[in-house]
Amino acid sequence: MPFLKETAMKHFYTLKYNMLIKIILIMAICAAIFAFSVSFAEEANWEAGYHTEGWTGDEDWWSPPDRRGCYISVYNNRTHKYAVGVYDRLWPDNIVVEDGSGFDYKVGDTLKCYANTSYSGGTYWVYKNGVLFKSERANETPDHFSFNITITTRTTKIACSASAQARNGEELSVTIIAGGDFEKPVVSLASTHVAVNTQTTFTFTDNDKVSSYAVTDSNVEPTKFTNVTASATVNTNYTPKSIGVYYVWAKDKSGNISLPERMYVGEPPKAATRIISGQESVVSPNDVQVKEGEDAVISLSASGTAPLSFQWYKNNEESTTGGLLIDDATSSQLTLSAVARDLDNSYYYCQISNEYGTAYSRAAKLTVYYAPVLATITGNNLKSGDSYTLKVQITTDGNTDNYTYQWYKAASSAGNGSKIVGEVETEYTVVPKSNVTEWYYCEVYTKLESGRTIFVTKSNYAKIVADV
Repeated sequence: MPFLKETAMKHFYTLKYNMLIKIILIMAICAAIFAFSVSFAEEANWEAGYHTEGWTGDEDWWSPPDRRGCYISVYNNRTHKYAVGVYDRLWPDNIVVEDGSGFDYKVGDTLKCYANTSYSGGTYWVYKNGVLFKSERANETPDHFSFNITITTRTTKIACSASAQARNGEELSVTIIAGGDFEKPVVSLASTHVAVNTQTTFTFTDNDKVSSYAVTDSNVEPTKFTNVTASATVNTNYTPKSIGVYYVWAKDKSGNISLPERMYVGEPPKAATRIISGQESVVSPNDVQVKEGEDAVISLSASGTAPLSFQWYKNNEESTTGGLLIDDATSSQLTLSAVARDLDNSYYYCQISNEYGTAYSRAAKLTVYYAPVLATITGNNLKSGDSYTLKVQITTDGNTDNYTYQWYKAASSAGNGSKIVGEVETEYTVVPKSNVTEWYYCEVYTKLESGRTIFVTKSNYAKIVADV
């Protein structure tokens, strides 16, 4: 029995000793955790907004458990630097990281951002440059999520708000200012479509002055640039000499090269021309002459980089300004159907356009020819020895006064007569020599200056009865 009692006591003291050792170890661990937490909080306070040590981006970054609100940390995927740490409003809440701070931000960099909150069931609200970028509800305490933001402008502001209840706001923010040496210059073209041999302007935007530019026929970044003058660091004039597609680049003093801007160079529109008296003159379209009631077709010959567009105008004088737009007249050929005499001496011109400019044709004259109107010729009854003079009269002229005449004698009022040789005036005197009934008429020929006959106007039949 004494032996059993002694054994039991030894076992009891062994267990007590082991328990004490475990308690001491637990207390030591707790003390270490507490010391680490205090150190972490103090370091965060000391380095709020600026943490320059290397960071892999794999760690979870949490705010201290005794803080309430938002926490943002930003990691640059290109430089592999943990750049900024911001806690809630108890700590600095308007962190600005400027050029020269050692973080080497460039426009185009992608930032991996971490945010967390100690609110249970709260919501994150993330803003980029004042615009809501993302919102997400927290599911545990503390909770966090990550998101990527790309620097698209020189100044990028990332703001965060967290609350147990959804609300908009910006409790804290990180503003990143990318350095001027890291931002590409920008080229703006006065026009993306430029007429060949016509001066255009390139405009450069950069906080670092542009020193040179290049124009290439491919979108491969060039190695040769043309220097600009000191006064041309913002605007440079350029005159393309060949038709094609080109790319415009700019390079600043730091060697940064812009993205290319595409420039199309083409031939502006032009109506057909020829040299007249030593000068180039527009000769299209030609003047048109038609008879009343016929269709008038006015055709234009033009050149220029396709596609060309057309718009015809009507004018009352030989001018290519102030005309009346003709609806649905948008091809290179204008057709006027069944023209009336009131269109005589009217003019038509065309506006020709493409992406490289606008031009005008000459004003083509439309002449509408119409026949004269004749008075009625009266007949008569004649006796032996009588004579009678037939007369053809024009009561309404046509639009030319170049007329010739020819008299005919017929056996009936419907048949074709025989030409009376030599009777080519406006009057013809009949002297019957036998008892006869005959019919007479006159044809009036309307002629152009060239001598071409365009109208033959036939008079009525005049009946002559002779009783000799």
